[in-house]
Amino acid sequence: MRVGRVMATAAAAGATAWLTAHATAPAVRGWSAPNRRDVGDGPLHATATALGDGPVVVALHGITASGRSFGAAFDDLPFVALDVLGFGGSMDADTEGYTRQHHLDALTTTLRGIGVLGRPLVLVGHSMGAVLALHAASRLPGVMGVVAMSAPLYDDEEEGLDRIARTDRLAGLLTTGDLAERVCTWMCNHRTAAGILWPLLAPEWPWPIAADGVLHTWPAYRGSLQSLVLDSGWRDAMDRLAESGVPVLLINGADDPVQVPARAMGLATHPTVALVEVDGAGHELPLSHGAECARAIEARLDRWARTDRT
Repeated sequence: MRVGRVMATAAAAGATAWLTAHATAPAVRGWSAPNRRDVGDGPLHATATALGDGPVVVALHGITASGRSFGAAFDDLPFVALDVLGFGGSMDADTEGYTRQHHLDALTTTLRGIGVLGRPLVLVGHSMGAVLALHAASRLPGVMGVVAMSAPLYDDEEEGLDRIARTDRLAGLLTTGDLAERVCTWMCNHRTAAGILWPLLAPEWPWPIAADGVLHTWPAYRGSLQSLVLDSGWRDAMDRLAESGVPVLLINGADDPVQVPARAMGLATHPTVALVEVDGAGHELPLSHGAECARAIEARLDRWARTDRT
């Protein structure tokens, strides 16, 4: 009886601790589920608000996430949220690989299928998606500007791995190597169980977002990490954008350990680049500070639209 009471007490304490951590987490408190409809017939899963005839905001999420990372706070914008190639609803998209070019090809085809390719676009990205947005903006027609949230602007793989490991020990262990591959393979083979287990291990995330975090494969994860984070070629994209005069807004959390703050500040000295730091924010900006990010996007959308007309 005593052992049973001890186990019950421990279970109750564990449940209380999880619920407390979950309820007080900035990402959980700041996010609510979006209300968007499925659109298009391209390789990438896409949802959208009413788009009208004006400029369109296209959003690209970070690694091990989905378009739902951009929650209801963004629904008042003319907004298309995509699940990036190999992740979320695009996990099973047909592709021969996950290089930058594969990602860009899938993005272009999807935007054409939705009917917005060539319209005035603002590309918004978070983390890995921010780098993809920079590359896409330097190639696609009609791009008015880029909003890059928490962009991992690393000069080499060593720097990237070091910065990612600073987020927490688990993130460092599961970024690359044999353990990361084994965990990812287990999730692929036990997708339903993983969709329950991972949210339980990550109370700091909204449950649907954590559940979406297991919707990828090892090739998608490793290829995308390498091509869009660790060896991303972001400087080439920034140079092309500067040459063409496409404005870039960098939005970073002031407490984000993934960032290289001096690098963002250095980029912001360029006339086409601006930097906003959000006090009290970490890496999960669209979740924890979605309303603030949406307001910043709306302000830039209006400004860039006026500039584009003149």
